[in-house]
Amino acid sequence: MAMTAVVRTEREEPRERLLSPRSRPSWLPHTTVGLIAAGLALVLPVLSIRVTDTPGWVGRYAMLPVEAAIGIPLLLALLRTSARRAAMAACGFIAVAAVSTLLSDNPAISFWGNQNWGTGCLFVLAMTGVWAIGTSTGDEGGRIVERALVIGVAVNACVALLQVLVDLQRLGAAGYGTQSTGLMGQPAQLAALLLGGLWLVSHRWVAGQHRAAMLIVLVAAALEVAGERFPLVLCLPLLVALTWRRPLRTKATLSALVAVGIVAGLVLTHAGAGRTSATARLGGDVGETARIENYAGAFHAIAARPIVGWGPARYLSATTPQRTLALERVTPDSVFVDGHNWPVHWAVTTGLVGVVLLGLWLVSAVRLGRGPLLGFAALVAIVQLLQPQDVAVTALALLALGAAGSRDAPRHVVPVLGRIVLVIAGVALAVTILLGGWLAYRSETGDLDAATAAASLLPHWPGRAEKAAVLALAREDLTQEQRIEQSKRWATEAISRDSRDPQTIEAAAYDYLFSGDLTRAADTFRSLLRFDPRSPKTLTGLGIVELQQGQFDQAVDHLTQAHAIDSNNSLTSDALDRARRALAQLPP
Repeated sequence: MAMTAVVRTEREEPRERLLSPRSRPSWLPHTTVGLIAAGLALVLPVLSIRVTDTPGWVGRYAMLPVEAAIGIPLLLALLRTSARRAAMAACGFIAVAAVSTLLSDNPAISFWGNQNWGTGCLFVLAMTGVWAIGTSTGDEGGRIVERALVIGVAVNACVALLQVLVDLQRLGAAGYGTQSTGLMGQPAQLAALLLGGLWLVSHRWVAGQHRAAMLIVLVAAALEVAGERFPLVLCLPLLVALTWRRPLRTKATLSALVAVGIVAGLVLTHAGAGRTSATARLGGDVGETARIENYAGAFHAIAARPIVGWGPARYLSATTPQRTLALERVTPDSVFVDGHNWPVHWAVTTGLVGVVLLGLWLVSAVRLGRGPLLGFAALVAIVQLLQPQDVAVTALALLALGAAGSRDAPRHVVPVLGRIVLVIAGVALAVTILLGGWLAYRSETGDLDAATAAASLLPHWPGRAEKAAVLALAREDLTQEQRIEQSKRWATEAISRDSRDPQTIEAAAYDYLFSGDLTRAADTFRSLLRFDPRSPKTLTGLGIVELQQGQFDQAVDHLTQAHAIDSNNSLTSDALDRARRALAQLPP
C-alpha cells in the first residue's frame, strides 16, 4: 500500500509540475478573465479597420456591448468581495446613468451615444465592465495587462513615426491635419496612450530592465510627432515622480533618454513636409478661450439640471443654448459634443449625484491598486481633463486601474445561462454595428443603397440619415421630383432622430434649401436659431432663404449678424453683397 502511494506520487508529480502556474509560460494568463483582459489590452490600441467609415472608432465602439456583457456579471460578483465598495459605487453610477437616460430629452441617443463619440449609457456599462474585468484577472493580471499595453503602445508609436513620412490613409491610419494619429484615429487620444505608455516603459527601466531604454526613446519621439502640447508638458512631472528618490545618475539618464526621443521626433517632423510637432505648437499661441467658454456654458447647464443631469451623450443638447458670442467668434459653428473635461462632462450629463458616485468609484478603485498601472490610468485621466473621453483610451485606463488591484475572479452570481445569453447578445450587437460601419463606408463612395441601409441599422444616428438625404439628390435612376422628395424625407428623418442636435438640424435645413423647399428651410432655420441663436452658418442659411423669397431687408439683417461673427465665410460675404444690392434697387 505504501509502495503504491510512493509510485503514484512519483508518476503524478511531473504532471502536477506541468500544470503548476510556475511552469507555464510567463506571458500566458492563468484564468479566462486574465486572457480576456490581456486580449482587450492588446486589441483596443491597434483595432483600426479600414472598411468602416471611421476606421479608428467604429471597431472600438462595436466592442462596447461585448465589454459590458462580459464585465457587468463580474461587477455584480465583486459586490461579495473585498472590492465591494468600489463595485457598489460603480453600480450606483450605472443606476444614475440609467435614470438620467430615461429622463433625457432623447433616451435613444442617450443610451447609444453620439456617432463618433459614443459616451452614452452603453459606454457607462462598458467602462464599469472593463474595470471589473481588470479587477478579476487574478494575481498575475497586472503583469499580463501591463505587457499587452506596452506592445500596443509600441505599435502605435511606430505607426505614428511612419505617418510623418508616408501617407497611411489607404491602410486605415490617416493623419489628422499635420499631426500623427497612430492607430487611434485622433492625435489627442494617441498622445494620452503614449504618455501612459511612457510611464510604463520608464518604470521598467528604472526597475532595472535596461532593454526598455529603446522603447523610451521610441515612445517619446512618437509623443513629439503627435503634436499635442499638454501631454508633452506632463513629461516633466512624470520624470520627477519616477525618479524622486533615485540617484542623480538615474535622474539624468532617464531625462536624457526622453530628451533624445523628443529631439528625434522634432527632427523627423522637419523632414516630413508640413508636419507639426508638439514642441512647435507649445511655442505658439495656447488659445484655450474655446475651452473656457465651453466650461462656462457647462456650468449653466449643470445649474439647470443639477440632480441627474441631461442624460449621457446629451452634453451638446445641454450646452448649445449656452454658447457665448465669444465662443462663436473663436470657433464659428464648432460644437462640443464632449465636455473636454470628464468631471464637467459627467456633471452635465449625469448630474452632481452621478459625478459624486463616479468619484467614489474611482477613489475606491485607486485604493485597491498598486504598481505602474496606477500611473498609466492616472496620466490618461489627467490628459482627459482637457481632452475628450474615448472608447479605446478611456477603456484602457479603466482596465489598467482594475488590473492594478487585481484579484482572483469572484464566484459568479449571474447563472451560466444568463452570462452566455449576454455574451451572444453583445456579439450580435457588435456585428450589427460593424455592418453599419461597413455600409456607411460604402456610402462615402456615393452608394445610396448602402447609405440607406446604414441609416436603417442600429444605432439610429441622425448623421447617417443626413448622409442618405445628401446622396438622394445625386441619384440618376430617379426623376428630379423623386430625388427631391427622397432627400427631404431623409432630412426630416434625421431631425426626428435628434431634434436638439444643431449639426443635424442645420444640415437638414440646407437639404431643404437645396431641394427648393424654401418654406420648410426657413422654418427649420428659425427653429434652430431659437435653440442656437448665434450660429453664423444658420444665420447665413436663413438669410439666403429670405434673399430668394424677396425679403431683402430681413436677409441683410441676418447676413450682417452672421458676417459680424464670422467675417471669413465667403458664402456669407457673397450672399450679403447680393442682398444689399437687391435692397438698394428697391423703389423708395
